[in-house]
Amino acid sequence: MTDTQSQYRTLLARLEAERAKAERNAPLCRGEEARWVNEGMAAAHRIDIAHTVNAFWGLEAAIDYQRDGTLPQGDAAFLPPPPGSTEEQLPDEILALIDPPPYLSTACETAQLLEQAVAEHPERQAGLGEWARRMHDRCRINNKYTGRLCACAHHGFG
Repeated sequence: MTDTQSQYRTLLARLEAERAKAERNAPLCRGEEARWVNEGMAAAHRIDIAHTVNAFWGLEAAIDYQRDGTLPQGDAAFLPPPPGSTEEQLPDEILALIDPPPYLSTACETAQLLEQAVAEHPERQAGLGEWARRMHDRCRINNKYTGRLCACAHHGFG
């Protein structure tokens, strides 16, 4: 099992644990509204799990899960390409026909917002600065569709 496969298994295990916890808690609630909330959370987690199974194992596996709660046993049928992969990138002849705007990853965009927040909340500088650094580290560097490099000054490409 690849590292990515284990991440999807971990995601499914956590969703399933949250679903089971909500189902367990529903009958224990004293208030009717609290019971409804737990029942709703359990139902929402069942839907989350089905969407995850559908995305990575396909529709048949999702239908099996919805019907009898059976999670897929094999490796995921779909794995997204890793950051930096050109697998989903448009061909050069198509890219030549468009002029995509500068690329700023959502991770770096969030990091810039955190850096601005440091100026507004200097007492939180250490925590906000650490979160900004983490966001920059999570940047995928190149746009997966156009191949453009992130324009964030943090990386030195922009």
